[in-house]
Amino acid sequence: MAAKLDRDTLEATFRAAVSKVRKADIAKVIGRSPTLRRFVRGPLADLAGDVTTLMAMVKDYAAGNYREVPEKTIFAATAVLLYIFNPFDLIPDLVPGIGLLDDAAVLTMVVRAIQSDVQNYRSWTQKFARRVRQIAARI
Repeated sequence: MAAKLDRDTLEATFRAAVSKVRKADIAKVIGRSPTLRRFVRGPLADLAGDVTTLMAMVKDYAAGNYREVPEKTIFAATAVLLYIFNPFDLIPDLVPGIGLLDDAAVLTMVVRAIQSDVQNYRSWTQKFARRVRQIAARI
């Protein structure tokens, strides 16, 4: 049986995943950082920046470093990361050629939905890095 890959199916799958995310799932995502390497070199290389940003945002939220984001956004980021790291999702990642297609589509959909929060986080990290450099220059 072929899986139907359209926007409605992806949205329904994602909404179901977000409704199941709990704070404990954030720890699962944080612990999966090494898995990201397969995306950086693989077919999702173009989306690796988004995955890296979502990972960092979830980590900073969990550590208490960044709280200027709605909890719903963190749950959405956690859900999409769990979905990506799960090799047996809507279209299993092991299916040659199209196995990662659903991962890319769901990731793109989620990043667009939380785009302003992702951009705010990126701005925050840039400001934080500037402050660190300024402090280091004074030492």
